[in-house]
Amino acid sequence: MGRQRLVHHGLGVDSTVGALLLDGTSLYVGGAFATAGGISASHIAKWDGTAWSALGSGMNAGVAALAMIGPDLCAGAYGLGAASIGRWDGSGWSGFGSGMNNYVYALAADGIGHLFVGGMFTLAGTNQCHYIAQANVASAPAFLRPPLTQTAEMGATVDFGVSVPSGDMAYELFFNGTNLLCYGSDNCLELTNVSPSQSGAYTVVITNFLGAATSSPVMLNVISPVERRPAAAIKAVVQGRGVLNVDYANSITPAPNWTRLGSAMPGTPPMLQYFFDVSQPLPQHRFYRASQSAQPILPPVLDVHLVPAITLTGGIGGSVRLDYINQFGPTDAWVTLATVTLTNTSQFYFDISAPGQPQRLYRLVQSP
Repeated sequence: MGRQRLVHHGLGVDSTVGALLLDGTSLYVGGAFATAGGISASHIAKWDGTAWSALGSGMNAGVAALAMIGPDLCAGAYGLGAASIGRWDGSGWSGFGSGMNNYVYALAADGIGHLFVGGMFTLAGTNQCHYIAQANVASAPAFLRPPLTQTAEMGATVDFGVSVPSGDMAYELFFNGTNLLCYGSDNCLELTNVSPSQSGAYTVVITNFLGAATSSPVMLNVISPVERRPAAAIKAVVQGRGVLNVDYANSITPAPNWTRLGSAMPGTPPMLQYFFDVSQPLPQHRFYRASQSAQPILPPVLDVHLVPAITLTGGIGGSVRLDYINQFGPTDAWVTLATVTLTNTSQFYFDISAPGQPQRLYRLVQSP
């Protein structure tokens, strides 16, 4: 016979335990106790393997049964009224109608929206139910957040993920109305390595045992990728005379190894200068400093952001128009950033307006 070892869970609880339920790494405990691990926990608590925590204000009667409905915890108590069954959604408690008219001793969930209740009761709400009842706790299919119209680059992964009420749900993804791409879990709403042939309208259908709901069609536009890399944009606000120098170092030590990034001639009134670090790849840590060759009126002020450095190519003297579009939103809402006359066959354009904005994608249009 194997050897067994009992492990002490913190300070434990201060009275009897009537129910245990293990959900992943969390152990839910119900009973007649008022504290768990020395903290106030009215008849129900959670042990995460390290510490105890209370579930809100807990239950107002001893807990004899526990069950999971989707992500929610249900607790049955030997108390009266709505408190005989409580539902914890991670942030607060709710009841099941007017509850039972006597004690609840057993709970079981079938995973498709049914909660079975056993105990000493003869009424479930206003329904005659002698000692056993069934509650339908699933929500009818509905979209809390529908899929989104979007633009994507060739080779990217596109997610038509939706937000729905808790509970088991089946998902279908249709292309151009009638072409069923997949059926199953919400993982099937993801397309990988997309190509232009997948541009078009997409519809999501969600289904549970109470029915089905269909989203409005959303559009996907797959475009050619534009070469770009993240660059550090160092914005310097300076005034006074003398040369402004900006340097970088990858670590700060008593004698850091500073490297010159660039120089500029400021003036009066205050001037805004940008310096760009296009090192590839950018190191995880990099520090920047500014100095002036002459005494400044005020010390330089530096501000650093990551911006897209977009590669423009073409013949010297030719013009390239650069447009952007937000990843999520109408697929024809292109905005022109700039028209650039090339001084090299390949040069960068730095989108300093991108920080703080929705994710952008780009296109290049050669101008005559």
